Amino acid sequence: MPERYPPARGSDTTSAMGDNHGVAMQFRDARDVSVHYAPVTYVGGGSRELRLRPGAVLVQRDEQIARMWRAVWDGRSAVTLITITGPLGAGSTVLAEMFLHEVRHHEPDRFTGGVRTVDLRQGTAERLSWDLLSDFGVPPSTVPVDPVLRSLRYRRASRDLGAMALLIDNAATIGAAQPLFPAAPGSVVVLTANQQIDDVDRADPHMAAVSPPCEVGAGPLSAAGAARLLNLSLARMSGAEELTEEAAQAAVARGDRYPLSISLTAGRCARGGDTAGDAPAEEAPMNGAIAASYEALPDSRAALLRALAWHPPGGFGPELVAAVFDGAPEPRTEIEALRLAGLVTLAKVGGHDRYELPGPVRAHALRSSRRSDPAEGGAVLRRIGGHYLGLARGVSAVLLPGRYLIGRPSAVPDAVFADQAGALDRMELERAAIAQVVEAAFDAGEHALVCDLCEALWAFYLRLSCYPDWIHTHGFGVRSARAMGGPARTMLSRMLIQLARPYADRIDEEPSAAEPGTPGAEVRSNRNRAYEHTEAAVDAARASGQGLPLHTALEALGKLYETDGGLRVALDLHTESLRIAERLSPPDPRAEMNARHQVGRVQLDLGLLDAAEANTRSALRVAEEISDDYNIARISTTLGTLYTAKGERGTALGFLTTAVELHEAARDGKRAADALVERGCAVRPDNEEGARADLSRAAAIYTVIGHAGEAERVAGLLREWDLG
Repeated sequence: MPERYPPARGSDTTSAMGDNHGVAMQFRDARDVSVHYAPVTYVGGGSRELRLRPGAVLVQRDEQIARMWRAVWDGRSAVTLITITGPLGAGSTVLAEMFLHEVRHHEPDRFTGGVRTVDLRQGTAERLSWDLLSDFGVPPSTVPVDPVLRSLRYRRASRDLGAMALLIDNAATIGAAQPLFPAAPGSVVVLTANQQIDDVDRADPHMAAVSPPCEVGAGPLSAAGAARLLNLSLARMSGAEELTEEAAQAAVARGDRYPLSISLTAGRCARGGDTAGDAPAEEAPMNGAIAASYEALPDSRAALLRALAWHPPGGFGPELVAAVFDGAPEPRTEIEALRLAGLVTLAKVGGHDRYELPGPVRAHALRSSRRSDPAEGGAVLRRIGGHYLGLARGVSAVLLPGRYLIGRPSAVPDAVFADQAGALDRMELERAAIAQVVEAAFDAGEHALVCDLCEALWAFYLRLSCYPDWIHTHGFGVRSARAMGGPARTMLSRMLIQLARPYADRIDEEPSAAEPGTPGAEVRSNRNRAYEHTEAAVDAARASGQGLPLHTALEALGKLYETDGGLRVALDLHTESLRIAERLSPPDPRAEMNARHQVGRVQLDLGLLDAAEANTRSALRVAEEISDDYNIARISTTLGTLYTAKGERGTALGFLTTAVELHEAARDGKRAADALVERGCAVRPDNEEGARADLSRAAAIYTVIGHAGEAERVAGLLREWDLG
């Protein structure tokens, strides 16, 4: 291990280390207080790559770092487990980040699988495994929906990736984090928790290679360390002056000497406030310091802090400030004032400012909010939900332009995006927070808000194959619709249809795709759940007595039978859906167009070409009359396939070219690639070179958007052509 852990006592030297991951520096001052700095941020890697917090400072943790180094040094043939425990605000996360960064620097070849971080406040290990698999480079469309298969896929992928380091932040128990432990020998897992934990399930065969936990505590600093951290905090504040040693010692003497308390004391000192009021050591850690800083705020700023506390744990952007607090005259100024007071932290994520309330500050603000006005939380939660609803609707509008939304038209979105890439990036930034808002809204009885959010979210989930979050949020959507009772039967039908879709998409997950011994019942449950939810949607729609919801539910059930090979049943269901659409009052041309197209598609698959042509042509005429480019493109693809089957290659080429151009204009890569494959097959007899170009382009698109299975299918087709 590096010789400077722990550094020699009395050393007055400064050591620095750095590479493209950022820079950290450590030195020991004349008072024998060691200091570690992280002045820059690592900006490479995936979304879960560990990043140092800009300006982070670690004071007087040499003993803990030395213990962790010994565990890492001895654990090259196993998965090293380290637990750092201490109350929220003790600096456990910064300690873990600094340590892993330094291991990566001193042993650059140790973690070939990378250094990553997840926060269990933002979801269960089961859901977060999807995020990590995506970060490993596993195409999202190939990640299993079934949690058993997904866990097995995660272990295989982490083993294949090689030794990695993983910081699992805010773990309630080791057991809750255990599904995320990497499988490759030499890996290091660091857990942070606010209480001592040791519940490793040794019965799990995968845990045989995991070392007994190395337990490290993050307690209060010494008086000298606390005084040093106070002055370091003041030095980073514009216009603030450092205190004399005596004054610094006096300022921290009344408090508990945890890093968060010291940061709050620095904020009060910088504003010229009195540092008195810090909690004595026997009280709950940091409560006194938080209370003193909160009481020093102007009334409007204190109200803003209370409002922000209702946002789920995790980061939020400055846009949220204006959304949740009408009284903020200048949102950026107000949130920055809270940051300078030490009550809010700031980090950069993907170039965006992300603010967050430290856990103890959030807990104190929530208690204050409930005491101040019991109704405040519900009102703020509705504003938070409304903010994210407007964002999600804006994303949905750009992902599916001109789409006929299920059951009713969408409200006008609050957010407007120039392109799909920008919309997806912004939504990914907010994804974890929105999922938590859905759950919080359900717990608060805001059932209409839950359903509205789910309807706006599913297009994003569909595009990214984000199945765990999809199932999580829409499970609440179904429960909320049921809680609203009879009048919400149409909403219940929509929620059930949307919840069924992830299972329908992965209906063919097979035991052979997993490791031996995977229970087949777990795999077949995808099929069972897809039918269960969709058939329940049909029942709810029939009970509503309304035609449009029933038309939509029958269409969804018909598509499910198509996917599962039941074409005759699918045709009957789509035909019933069409008859209902024809009788709607007032007439709904989009509903009839969709139903007729579905009938035509199944007739084509059954070889009923003339009937398919009549229905699909009729659907196209309606799409053209209402200028619906989205459905013109979809129907043109069907017609291209149909005319290829009839041997009318020229006609097929015209329709498929229209489909390709419209899908590309809408930046719908998946459908554009589908149309390219159909066009390539249609033109091959007359233009082998053009056909190969279409298929090669389609394979490239599938690869870029993460549809590895489709890319391999097209590659296989090209190989068949090579063989003649």
